[in-house]
Amino acid sequence: MNRVKEIKNLLGDRFSLIKKNIMINISNDYYCIDYLFYNDLLKCYILIMIIKKDVEVNDIKIISNCLKYIDKIFKNVNDNKTIGILINEKE
Repeated sequence: MNRVKEIKNLLGDRFSLIKKNIMINISNDYYCIDYLFYNDLLKCYILIMIIKKDVEVNDIKIISNCLKYIDKIFKNVNDNKTIGILINEKE
């Protein structure tokens, strides 16, 4: 839970953790969304994916597909589009 508090502090107020470590299947490929938050002021979901390597074009495609998935499964009619954040933790 320490990691969640750290991320919430970086994001600021009005962010609620919806789920963490969400495994999704897109075209028989599995991806892990590390954190999914909701901001009631922005009226949108915020998807956070953490990678531990150099960011590649494929990573951008993956997060783009995950954004579409979240919009399809979680987003309500009055919500704005989901925002994606890709965090690189390469050592």
